[in-house]
Amino acid sequence: MDRIRAFFDLYRVPIDNPEFAQAQLRELAKRMPMIYFITCVSSFGLALTQYQFAPPILTIGMPMILTAVCAVRLRYWVKEKHRKYTYREAIVRLRGSVRLAALLGFGFVSWSLSLYPFGDAVAHSHIAFFVVVTIVGVTCCLLYLRAAAMSVATAVLVPFCIHYIATNQLVHISMAFNAMLVVGAVAYAMLTYNNDFARLISGNAKTRKLSNDNLKLANLDSLTGLPNRRKFFEALESGYSTEGPTDVTVGLLDIDGFKPINDVYGHIAGDQLLVEVGNRLSKFSGDTVTVARLGGDEFGFLVQPALDDARAKELGEAICKCISEPIHLAQATVRVSASIGLLSAPVDGSVQANQLFEKADHALYFAKQNSRGQIVIYSAEHEKAIRQRSFVETELKNADLEKELTLAFQPIFDQRNGKVAAVEALARWSKDGVQFSPDVFIRQAERCGMMGKLTEVLLSKALRAARAWPDEVSLSFNLSAADIGSEHTMAKIVEMVTNSRFPAHRITFEITETSIVRDFDQAEAMLLKLKELGAKIALDDFGTGFSSLSYLQRLPFDRVKLDQSFVATIEHDPKTQSIVRSVIRLVRELGISVVAEGIENKAQRNLLLEMDCRLMQGFLLSRPISSGDLLAIFRNNGASTAECEEPPVPSVASGK
Repeated sequence: MDRIRAFFDLYRVPIDNPEFAQAQLRELAKRMPMIYFITCVSSFGLALTQYQFAPPILTIGMPMILTAVCAVRLRYWVKEKHRKYTYREAIVRLRGSVRLAALLGFGFVSWSLSLYPFGDAVAHSHIAFFVVVTIVGVTCCLLYLRAAAMSVATAVLVPFCIHYIATNQLVHISMAFNAMLVVGAVAYAMLTYNNDFARLISGNAKTRKLSNDNLKLANLDSLTGLPNRRKFFEALESGYSTEGPTDVTVGLLDIDGFKPINDVYGHIAGDQLLVEVGNRLSKFSGDTVTVARLGGDEFGFLVQPALDDARAKELGEAICKCISEPIHLAQATVRVSASIGLLSAPVDGSVQANQLFEKADHALYFAKQNSRGQIVIYSAEHEKAIRQRSFVETELKNADLEKELTLAFQPIFDQRNGKVAAVEALARWSKDGVQFSPDVFIRQAERCGMMGKLTEVLLSKALRAARAWPDEVSLSFNLSAADIGSEHTMAKIVEMVTNSRFPAHRITFEITETSIVRDFDQAEAMLLKLKELGAKIALDDFGTGFSSLSYLQRLPFDRVKLDQSFVATIEHDPKTQSIVRSVIRLVRELGISVVAEGIENKAQRNLLLEMDCRLMQGFLLSRPISSGDLLAIFRNNGASTAECEEPPVPSVASGK
């Protein structure tokens, strides 16, 4: 039964392989002119040799009719040869071609056999020759369409063999069997070739699919389905030309509040949030707008032609509004916001595509630092900042860090006894008489990957200086987010502390919430290494973030430093007083000490003393001083709590 089914399958068009069906149709369209040419020329040749024997209706009329049908079909094939068919259309077209091929084959063989009664033995041989040669030629042309080749061969060969065998003439019978043998051999070769062709098409389809999959992986973000960073830059570069006016708006977007959600609810929830944000952003994608996920919770969009600042801001506001709508996750319903940096390329074509991205990135950075959840359009002020950043980076890379980096020291006083409890080491950098702000050069060192080198030099100097301090005084040393994120740097810090002659339990490493937010698991692992070393951990700038309390619960902090923004308003704002009082009580109940930063007048100090905050740091008590001045304070038994006589000045960022 299976063999019978397999036999009849030879006459059917396969419907389980769309690629193969469309490939068959393409090949058939290429070969139809040759098929009709062979058939019509052979037919006129046969009609010419039979003209003297047979009536005109058979030698002229029938060939003309059959040729006309072939001409109509040929015209149709030529007209439709460039048309692209769907899979279903291709199957219908192939099935129609198989049926028509069988009918035409039967028509031609019927006509040729109708000439048999009128001719002599030579004419009879010509008829056999016409049938066999034509069927072989047509079958060879139909190698790519097995069903059509088999249908034509059967429709022609069966009537021919029956007719010639029925003549009972040995020569004719021999011709019939020879025809079957030759056509059978051709059919066998055709079936083998057809199978090879099917495998080739299938292999090409798999190769194309793999290529498309690789292209998709290379250009699309696997989580959101949006174009990825590579595709974004490709679109930026292709849409930007330095040969003429630029015409593109670059927007970079960062999700505010993503990290805490990812930490609290887990990575699956974080992925769900990113997918939803991607879906919302994709609504803005179109002919003029390209949206991409650049990595993590950062997205980008390109607009071409470029928008003016007003329209660019409108687009940014629409995106922010869309993202700020509640997001329903499996675990909870959450809200996030978006900070956006925008840049419409200058019209002078003087910058490269990567520079456009860098400028938009700077605008985004400014938004996250100063206008979180808002849109910032790149301006001349940002241009100035970038030039300064580039200058600082160049100077850093050419600096003699061991020689040029120095430390200033700002004491932390215990108000119960008026003595120095700890000293914070603050980084200073001077090159060729130019003093660089710590806030500027540390941030740039983080951006250009030099922070680890700075940390090693500064910690080495701090440990050497601290060996001369009294035993009850500890060293506070700041670690940046780049330090916490680098296993190499942290391993070096552990090695330096271990090899120094300064006890680890007298070192407090200060970190900011930013260091934790970037990668909580990494931060936790690194902080535990410091704790195993015996060092203490302080959370700097406490209160400036939105998730500090959860970090106090989950990480091994020994101290928090109350941000100076609270201290600055504590005199006149009852709400601030209530917040600070509650924070101090909460932190103390957790067994964590509190340091108030930025004390600049007596009123602030007195209010904090009433709230039972004993450790304080600020210009009222001491400005950052040199190592020699610090040792002078220690020689006076640390009783240097007299306020500075000079008026307070804006405090320097307490980075390294």
